[in-house]
Amino acid sequence: MNKTHHKVVIVGAGLIGGSIALDLSAKGVLVSLIDLNPDAINNLISRGVMNNNFTDEEVSVVFISTPPAIAVKSISDCLERYPNAVVIDTISAKMFVVRALEHHPSRSRFLPSHPMAGRAGSGAVNARKEIFADRIWVISSEHTDREFQKTANEILELMNPIILEMSADVHDYSAAAVSHLPQIFASVLAATIFQSKADTSISGGGLKDMVRIAHASPELWQQILIANNQEVLKLLKQAISTLQQFEQDLSFANIEGIENLIRTGDSLVGRLPGKHGSVATKYDSISLVVPDQPGSLAKLFDLAQTHSINIEDVRIEHILNKDAAIVELMVKPSISSKTAQVYKENGWLIRE
Repeated sequence: MNKTHHKVVIVGAGLIGGSIALDLSAKGVLVSLIDLNPDAINNLISRGVMNNNFTDEEVSVVFISTPPAIAVKSISDCLERYPNAVVIDTISAKMFVVRALEHHPSRSRFLPSHPMAGRAGSGAVNARKEIFADRIWVISSEHTDREFQKTANEILELMNPIILEMSADVHDYSAAAVSHLPQIFASVLAATIFQSKADTSISGGGLKDMVRIAHASPELWQQILIANNQEVLKLLKQAISTLQQFEQDLSFANIEGIENLIRTGDSLVGRLPGKHGSVATKYDSISLVVPDQPGSLAKLFDLAQTHSINIEDVRIEHILNKDAAIVELMVKPSISSKTAQVYKENGWLIRE
């Protein structure tokens, strides 16, 4: 068990703050929770978090995991209350916080940050330890005192994230592109279909992939989008312009324009990080019909292990009105034929 002499205060015991509390507590770190909702604190205590009492002077690290609307005040208050602590925020937009605290007398003890991790649900009930392991945790330490940054890193490293230095403005533009805009489009798509007369029983994996993140907290997301509205609006205007052009192309059956949008969109796939952060690799897909029974997936993976087949990725799509699913095994093209043959010879039904 890793232990540290640091005493940590966590303000906001929701998904992120709660996950920090669970993770650090499991590694022997003494934490103290602050939240207006006693149920959130009690939930974490029931799962092993010891809610300690510290003097303000002995606190060395403070995490601010509040909603964006009250983040600036919470950070400012904690910089004043805890004179020896580095204050780390986990808010998903950075520039509005950095600008607001630019002239704070204790600005050098503040480390803007954003853990790029989360889950579909929100609140302490969905908090999990190790949620940050091997996930990017952005920090913007340009104006943070080196000694306080060192203290922050000691605590962050206990949670095993990939710490990535990034300026606040670059973070906000990038977050708008890879997180905030996708949330908007997922919600727009889901709302459009919900308000239509479409029979969703014919939907497949594509729609589920597109709208998965539409299951989100309206209260939290309106704050995130408003906090980063300048960067979001830049990209949203660009996206609207692209949609308007596509509407014209579709109206006049402009094949070249339609194909160009699909082609440009497809080109992004190659830019996204692949396994272990490497360049994205194209895989072949082997589709198996798998019974919805205990142990079915275990047998599937055991067979892969027996024949030294490295499965790169897996996708599962349940079959309508049938106790079975289509399981897509993603493998390198060089072993695609071998993989299909192995499963055929062992009685698995393959969908060609």
